[in-house]
Amino acid sequence: MNKKERFFWRFIPIVLIFYLLPLFIQDGGNDMIILGIIIPAALLFINLLYRIIFHFNWVFPLVSSLLFIPAIFIYLNGTAWFYVIIYFIVGLIGNGLCSLIKKNQKS
Repeated sequence: MNKKERFFWRFIPIVLIFYLLPLFIQDGGNDMIILGIIIPAALLFINLLYRIIFHFNWVFPLVSSLLFIPAIFIYLNGTAWFYVIIYFIVGLIGNGLCSLIKKNQKS
């Protein structure tokens, strides 16, 4: 398996989260819990794991947040565009937190 194929497989959990969780959105309160709490928490966890297993890479949070764009057209409406930016920031925070943890462990 070449490097591009290995990079592709790392996004499978994110794609599953982005395209399966919105199926459970039924009303106004439910969507805020899924889009505002559950998905960002899952992204934070996945980015922490990515940073632990691999290395700091701003491309992973960027691509993972861009994968949400088709879900906007499939499940949501145009008001959900800001989640792309939020998910990118959450991904960077996940990578950064792990960097801080590893840095403090070395000290």
